Amino acid sequence: ILMEDKLTGWAAGDHMTGRIWHTSDGGGTWNVDCNTGAGEHLGNSIRRTIQGLVVSDFLGGDIELSTDEGKTFHTVYRPPNQDYILGMDFTDSVHGAAATTFRSSNKWAFTADGGLSWHESNYGTESWSLRAMKGTSTFFAIPEGLSNTDDYLSEVMRSDNYGQTWNKIRTLPFRATSDVEIGAGALYIQTGHGG
Repeated sequence: ILMEDKLTGWAAGDHMTGRIWHTSDGGGTWNVDCNTGAGEHLGNSIRRTIQGLVVSDFLGGDIELSTDEGKTFHTVYRPPNQDYILGMDFTDSVHGAAATTFRSSNKWAFTADGGLSWHESNYGTESWSLRAMKGTSTFFAIPEGLSNTDDYLSEVMRSDNYGQTWNKIRTLPFRATSDVEIGAGALYIQTGHGG
């Protein structure tokens, strides 16, 4: 869910119940704005940029852009190897990064034009979320590794150049399950078994 202010918000849904939902009363009611598109869709993340509304589509395997307030979408990025698209975030209305790896060897992607064009970074593995420190060039992620293997990771990854390159800054002594949030100058991490 993306709340733009106290009243206006957006949520990404699926191809069966509504792809894009919109509220103008602080979440009291939600209305379907987009319920079209061929194939299966399941929005994972939705963000507003200088280009419009950008959605990472888990089932569709792409990143899509709407320039008409969520009425229609067109594909702006599809990774080299067909795969599900996971988390996506933006530090501002121009710079964003997306985890474009679920079971493949894709590298994560970044944009420097509000989501109109995307480019491969230096890193990629399964990570259900990555988070931006708003107003900076910094992103964090704690990938769990490819969950169809026994090779689970608990590495804290950081990018200080808008998602172009990622570096491991720490290995956690417990299994993380990918979700990371930023608040009050701290990272909050969802843990797995025994964490």
